[in-house]
Amino acid sequence: MRRLFDAVQIRLGGKWRQSVSNGLGPLARRLNRAGLTSRSVTLAGFLAALLSSLAIADGRLRTGVLPLLALLALDAVRSPLNLASGRFLLSRTEQIVTAVADRWSEAVVFSGLSWHLASNQEDRATAVVVAIIAAALTNSFIRATTHGIGLPIGTGPFERGQRMAVLGAALLIGDQLLEPILWVVLVLTSANAASLFRRALRVAAESEPPDRRRRSLRRRQLRVERRRDKSVAREALVRRHWSGGQT
Repeated sequence: MRRLFDAVQIRLGGKWRQSVSNGLGPLARRLNRAGLTSRSVTLAGFLAALLSSLAIADGRLRTGVLPLLALLALDAVRSPLNLASGRFLLSRTEQIVTAVADRWSEAVVFSGLSWHLASNQEDRATAVVVAIIAAALTNSFIRATTHGIGLPIGTGPFERGQRMAVLGAALLIGDQLLEPILWVVLVLTSANAASLFRRALRVAAESEPPDRRRRSLRRRQLRVERRRDKSVAREALVRRHWSGGQT
């Protein structure tokens, strides 16, 4: 299962995203000539998320899909637009604005969905939505922490864009299959967080100095030996107890 998840991650994180970026290159160049910037696209995406959230909270699920599609389209064109402007990296200010806007836009959309579900007395589905928000924030926290200590680990196969796409499909289907699809989103988001956490631990361990790594391995060996000694002593005590009872 872990190998399958890593293979999907490589596929989604590499060739497919590169293909989408290359395909949107001509459109991005036209938008750049029209004066659009990556920051304006980010803010427009947040506005689309807000409109989608209001429609979903009001019970108009299919209407909420339209601004959600606009959000996905703006997300897809943002990176090619940045390249079309002649910059390979965003400025620090733009990175902060983009990161905050992305987190808020996702939280706003799922908050609108939780409002709709709570209004219909669907407590279990509402709890699932809250868990999805928590798992999504965990993904962001892991990436931000590793990036802050100089150990960027990239992204996983089920990030914000994939969650929004699956949510849009669920909204089109309607309330009949909404809760089962939300469970799928929760499982995949949690698996993505677990994969990022495992990768972060591996990268952090590999970056440790050799002497500290040896001390860490030695402490781990000592813990294993202590557990083994306790297990042997416990088994010996049980054998003495039963042998004494038989005599």
